[in-house]
Amino acid sequence: MQVKHCKSIVKSQNTVARTQAIACSPNSKVLAVADHTRCINLYDESGERRDKIPTRAADGKNSKSYVVTGLAFSPDSSCIAVAQSDNIVMIYRIGLEWGSKKSICNKFPQSSSVTCVAWPTATAQGVELIVFGTQEGKVKVGILKSKKSQSLYTHEHPCVSISQAGNKVISGHVDGTVYVYVFDSEDGSETAGCKRLFVHSCCPTVLSWGESICAAGSDGMVTFYSHRGQKQQTFQYSLKTEGELTAGAFNPSGQAMVVAGRDQLRMFDFNLHSKKWQEGEVIQLVNSYTVPQLAWRQDGSRLITGSFAGAVDLFDACLKRYRLRGAFEFTYVSHNQVIVKRLATGTRIVLRSYMGYEIQRVNVHQDRYLVAHTSTTLLVGDLISCKLSEVTWQLTGKETYVFENPNVCMIFTAGELCLIEYGKNTLLGTCRTEEHNAHRISVRVHDPDPESEVKDASRRVIAYLIDRETIQVDDLISGVSVARIAHTVKVDWLELNYQASKLLFRDKQHQLFLYDMVTQHRTTLLNYCTYVQWVPGSDVVVAQNRIELCVWYSISNPDRVAVVPIKGEVEGIERGNGKTEVIVDEGVNTVAYGLDESMIEFGTAMEEKNYIRACDLLDRVPLASETEGMWGTLAEVALQELKLKIAERCFAALGDVAKVTALQRINTLAARAAKESKGATDGYDHYTVQAELFMLNRDFKRAEQVYLEHGKVDDAIAMWEEMNRFKESVAIAEERNLEDVATRRARYFSWLMETGQYEKAGEIKEREGKHIDAINLYLRGGTPARAASVVNVNDLKPEQQLLEAIAAALFKAQVFERAGDFFEKLRMGDRALAAYKRGHIYSKAVEYAKANQPDLVPKLEEEWGNYLCSQKHVDQAISHFNEAGQPFKAVKAAINSRQWSKAADILESQGVGVREDGTLDPKVAGCYTTIARHYEEIHQYPDAEKYFIKGGAINDAVEMYSRAGMADHMYRVAQRHLDPAKLVELFLAQAKQLETKGDYAGAERIYLKVNEPDQAIVMYKRTRDFTNMIRLVQVYRPDYLLKTHLSLATQFEKESNFKTAEMHYVAAKEWGRAVNMYREREM
Repeated sequence: MQVKHCKSIVKSQNTVARTQAIACSPNSKVLAVADHTRCINLYDESGERRDKIPTRAADGKNSKSYVVTGLAFSPDSSCIAVAQSDNIVMIYRIGLEWGSKKSICNKFPQSSSVTCVAWPTATAQGVELIVFGTQEGKVKVGILKSKKSQSLYTHEHPCVSISQAGNKVISGHVDGTVYVYVFDSEDGSETAGCKRLFVHSCCPTVLSWGESICAAGSDGMVTFYSHRGQKQQTFQYSLKTEGELTAGAFNPSGQAMVVAGRDQLRMFDFNLHSKKWQEGEVIQLVNSYTVPQLAWRQDGSRLITGSFAGAVDLFDACLKRYRLRGAFEFTYVSHNQVIVKRLATGTRIVLRSYMGYEIQRVNVHQDRYLVAHTSTTLLVGDLISCKLSEVTWQLTGKETYVFENPNVCMIFTAGELCLIEYGKNTLLGTCRTEEHNAHRISVRVHDPDPESEVKDASRRVIAYLIDRETIQVDDLISGVSVARIAHTVKVDWLELNYQASKLLFRDKQHQLFLYDMVTQHRTTLLNYCTYVQWVPGSDVVVAQNRIELCVWYSISNPDRVAVVPIKGEVEGIERGNGKTEVIVDEGVNTVAYGLDESMIEFGTAMEEKNYIRACDLLDRVPLASETEGMWGTLAEVALQELKLKIAERCFAALGDVAKVTALQRINTLAARAAKESKGATDGYDHYTVQAELFMLNRDFKRAEQVYLEHGKVDDAIAMWEEMNRFKESVAIAEERNLEDVATRRARYFSWLMETGQYEKAGEIKEREGKHIDAINLYLRGGTPARAASVVNVNDLKPEQQLLEAIAAALFKAQVFERAGDFFEKLRMGDRALAAYKRGHIYSKAVEYAKANQPDLVPKLEEEWGNYLCSQKHVDQAISHFNEAGQPFKAVKAAINSRQWSKAADILESQGVGVREDGTLDPKVAGCYTTIARHYEEIHQYPDAEKYFIKGGAINDAVEMYSRAGMADHMYRVAQRHLDPAKLVELFLAQAKQLETKGDYAGAERIYLKVNEPDQAIVMYKRTRDFTNMIRLVQVYRPDYLLKTHLSLATQFEKESNFKTAEMHYVAAKEWGRAVNMYREREM
C-alpha cells in the first residue's frame, strides 16, 4: 500500500488539543471530526469544512466536563451517533445535502460513561439500531424506533473499543477480553447471541475487523486473529522506540491495516496468495507525538488521522494508479477495489469485487460502461446510474460485449447470449442464439413507479431470433416462454416497448408488424417501412413509409395513424425539455418535426391512472381519428372504475349525447343518495345508481336483479317496458303473481299485433293452446314451417283450405324439406315426394320411397346422381348411378372425378355396353379409350394396352408403343390383333411418320419388319444416305447391286464429284468408264 500525505485540514496547535473522534460517512461525501472543543466539524470530499455541529451536554446545560468518545454514521449517511463521556449517546440528523437542517432525533442516556460506539449496517429484520460500550462493562444497543436501549451482555471490566462488520460486532475490554455479538441474519445461517472470542495480551485500545481481526495496545504487539478467534500472526515492536499503539483501522476492503504509534503510522498488507499479513510502509509523522484517532474514507482512497495536538491530516492511499485514454483514472485502493474517476467532471465510482477476488483488468466502453474481470468473476457497471454487478464467469477472451441497452449488458460467447442487469449480482438470463446484431435482440427491464396507483409487477423480458424467421419472447424472471412468432420472411429488426407488452418487428421486405403479447395477435402496420422506433418511455410509434412520417399515438388502435409528409430520411428521435422531435435529414438541411407532447403524455397518464390529467391532455388536442380512439379508451376505463364525471367528459367529447344524458342522470341519482345518507357514502353504491350503470353497459338482467333484490318490482317492469321488451316484464309479473298479469299479457299481445310481430304473437297463442289462431298468425308472419310444426306436433286435422295455405306458404318460402315432412305426416305421399324433389332433398325422398313406393327408388337415385353432377359433386354421384342401374352414367361420373380404377371396375364387372351380337357400344368403347389414355399419360403401358384393346382401339395401342419407342411391343400388338393386310398398311404408315420425323433407323426397322426393303432403299436414296442404301441393296437386292453402283457413279459424275464417281465405277466393274471420265476432262 502506498500512502502519501495530501493536505492538513486542521493545523497542529502549540498546546494539547486532542482530536476526540473521527468518522467517515458510508457515501464518502462527509468527514466528521470531533475536536477538543467538543464540536463536530463536517468536511466535504476535498477536505473543506462545510458545517459545524456543537454537541450538547447530557444535562442540557453548557457544561464542558465531558468529551466526545466516539462517532458513527448511519448506513444511509443521513445521521451521526455521538458517544459522550457524560453518560449519553445522541443521534444527530444532518441530512444528505449540505445546508440541511441539523437536529437531535434520538437520545440514549446511560448510568455510566459511554466509551465507544458503532452503527451496524445489517441487523435483524431491518431494525435500525446502534451499539455502544460503557465504563461499567456493558455493551448495549439503542433502538432508534422505540428510543430505548437494552443490554447485549455485561462484563466486569470497562469496554474500551468496538468494531462492526455486517451483522456482527466485536468489543474489547480493559482486561484484554474480546467478545463478538451476532445479530439475527436474514437467511438464518447464524444464531444470534454473544460469546467470548479471544483474550488479547493487553487492553485492546486498537480493535478492528477486516480480512482478520486486529488487536493492539500498550504492549507494542500487533496481533491478527481469525474470525473464529484463533491467533494467526503477531508483530512485536519496541515500546522505547515506537511507544504505545494508540489507534488503528482496516481499510474498507479489509486487506490493509494501519496502526498508529509515536510519530508514525505503520502499514500491514494482506498477501492474497500466501494468505498472510506482511509489514508494509512506515509513514513518519514528525512532532505529532501520538495519533489517538484514525479513519478511512469508505472508498479506501483516503486515510484521515487526528493527532494529540489537534492536527487532522489527509493521506492518499493506493496500490497503484494509472490513466486510460486521458479520460479516466483508475486507483487501486486494494486488490479487490478500484476507484474509477472521470477526469473531465471529477465524478467517481468505486468498483469492488464483493466476492473478494483480485481485480485484474478494467476497461471503459463508450465512455460510460465499465468492464472488469477477476480470476473467476466478471464485473460490469454503468458510470451514469452508478450501478455495478459482479457475476461468476470463466473468461475465454472471445466475449463480445454489447451496450445498446442502458439497463442490461449483453455478452455473446460460444453461441450463447448472457444478460447482466446493472446493479444485480446474478445473471439475468441466458439464451441460445447465433444472432449478434443488437437490432434483432430486445431486452426490457420494467419496474413500476412505487408512487403510482398501479400495482404492477416488475418485468424482465427478452425478444430474440431462434432463426432468421422465428422470434422467441421469454420472461426472464420465470423462465417461461411468452410467445413464439413464426414469420415467412427473414426478420430485419425488432424491439419491445418499454413495458414489454408489445413487439414491433420488420422483415427483409420492409413490412412492419405489431405483435400484442396479451392477445397473441399480429397486426400489419405498414407494407413498406424504412425507419421505425418507439418514442422513449412511451407506447408511441414513429415510422417512415417512403415520403410519409407515420405516428401511432395510440398503438392499441393501429388503424388510427397520423401521417405527415416529409422530404428526407428519418435519422432519430429526440425527447427532452418537454418536447419530442423527429430528426429528418433533407439533404442540405436537417429538419426537426415536433410531435404532439400531449398525446404522448396521455399514455403515461393512463398508466398512472391519472384520468383527470389524461382528460386535460386530450382537451388540448383537436378531435381527430387518433384522438377519438383515445377518448374512447379513457371513457371505457373510467366507466369500469366508476369515474363517471370523467366518463361524461369523454362521451361529450365524442358527441355521444345519449350516454352523456344517462351519466348525468346517474350522477344526479348518486348525489341524491349521498345527501340521503348524510355524507356516509358517495352515493355510487346505491341500488338505483348500480341499476342505471348496468343498463348503461347493456347488462339489463343484472339491472333487473338489482331492482328485484331491493323489492322494486315496478321499477324492473318499467325498465323492460320502456325498451318495449314486454316478454320480460310479463315474466316478472307472472313470477311475482301480480294481479294485472292478464292485462299485461293482453297489452303485450296487442303491441305485437300493432308492430307486425306475428310470429311472437303466434307463440303466445300456441302456449295458450289456441292452435288454429297460432297457425294463422304464423302464416301471416311468414313462418309457415312453424305453422306446419304446430299441425304435426299436435296431430291436428285442419280444413283442407288451411292445409293448402300452409303448403303454398311452405313452397313460396322454399322450405321444401319442412313441406315434405308436413305432407309425409299427413300421409300425402306424392306431394311429399314432389316437395323433396323440388328441394333436392333426395335422401328423404329415397328413404320415403323405399318404405312406401320401392319402384320409384331407381329413378330417384338417378335424379339424385344427376343433381350431384350438376353441383360438381361428381364423385358422390357414382354410387347413386349404380343404385339406379345406370352403369354407363356411373362410369362417366367416375371418369369425370378421375377415379379411373373405379370406372374400370364398373365397366368390367357389369359388362357395360356389350350388345347381343357381342359388339361394343361406341360410347362405352370411348370410355375404355379415355381410361387407356390416362394410363398412357402415367406410363402404365400394360394397363393402357389392356383398355385400348378392350375398347377396340388397336391402332391407338400400336401408336402408343410407337410414341414410346417400344417397337417390339408395337409389333406384338399389331400381329396379334390385326390381319396381314392391315398390319402392313399400319406399319407402312408408321414408318412414313418416323421418316418424316427423321428417325430413319426406326423407319428402316419397320420396312424390313413388313418385308418392304425397297421402301427403305428408296428412303435412303431420297435422303442421299448412299452407304445405307448400298448396304440394303447388297443384302436384299444383290442382282441390282452393279446397276446401283453404275447409276450412282453416273449421278456423281454429273455432280462433278469425280472421286466418289470413280469409286462406284470400280465397284460396278466399269473401270474403263472411270478412265474415260478423267480423259475427257484432261485430268
